[in-house]
Amino acid sequence: MKKFFFTTLLLALTGLQVANAQNDNSYNVVVNLSNGATITLGANDVTEITFNEGELTVTGTSITKLVETIDSLKDAGKTLDDTIEALQAFKEENEDRLKNLDKTLELIDGRITTNSEKAEELEGRVQELEETVKQLEAAIAELKKGTDQPQTLPTFVDLGLSVKWASYNIGATKPEETGNYYAWGEIETKEDFSKDTYKFIDEYEEVKMPGKFNSSLYNYAIGGDPELDVVTATYGEGYRLPTIEEARELIANCEFEWVEENGQRCGKFTASNGNFILLPAASYMSGTSLRNGTAGRCYYWTAESEEEGEDTAMQLTTFNTTKNVSKNRVYTGAPVRGVQP
Repeated sequence: MKKFFFTTLLLALTGLQVANAQNDNSYNVVVNLSNGATITLGANDVTEITFNEGELTVTGTSITKLVETIDSLKDAGKTLDDTIEALQAFKEENEDRLKNLDKTLELIDGRITTNSEKAEELEGRVQELEETVKQLEAAIAELKKGTDQPQTLPTFVDLGLSVKWASYNIGATKPEETGNYYAWGEIETKEDFSKDTYKFIDEYEEVKMPGKFNSSLYNYAIGGDPELDVVTATYGEGYRLPTIEEARELIANCEFEWVEENGQRCGKFTASNGNFILLPAASYMSGTSLRNGTAGRCYYWTAESEEEGEDTAMQLTTFNTTKNVSKNRVYTGAPVRGVQP
């Protein structure tokens, strides 16, 4: 076995010298290694030196230990090589990871840049929208100035009665113009005058006016209330819908005739003092339809409900030669003529 180990050792040797240490026939064996190092083995280290077919074999205890040491160094070297290879692989792997990390960072940086640009763009748009909103608010304010102002007051005609009557309807600019239609107690005009569109219909589909605990409209009046009287809401304080008695007063104290003014059929009420008013025969609205539109009738709201009605109010009504105050459903639409006390 020692010979075998030392044979392995010979692969690392570049030369072997045998030197006479003393005159007592003892020798030192000098081993020159490939790395330039020299190992000297004394007489006590070498047990036997033999030559066999050109092969030199040196045996001995120290030789065996030397071979074991060299083997250990070889193993350590291999382990070191493996460690170096592992470190190299780790380095390459981490270099790839670093490259991927760099790419990821570049991608993130690119996205941050893109998002920053988008944020700046959005901020610019927000500023534009804010400016647009300001402009719209200013325009609305200007429009509101116009709508906040009362409608231009008509002339209020003195017919020698307890109140003066307006010369034209709300929403009109001339005596023969129809103007707007309104449901009783509402101050906004609309297109559909059905029961389900009426402002004062409760959860039981019954008419219930403000301050009433039931659906009865017995002796309910809205004259002069800016929340309910469209004349007061439009012209301001001091103007209102006529009462039932004021409507009857007009009928009883003025001569009535049908006339045509600019193609519009009108009922003309002329007072004893020669002054007159024209009431366009505009009929009334039920749902989205104009009722009795071709019959040439007048229906004008008063400020009061029917004495015993649940969903009716009183109107100044004229058709043919008939002139009276009659009831109609509060959710129907009719023109409005104001008075000034």
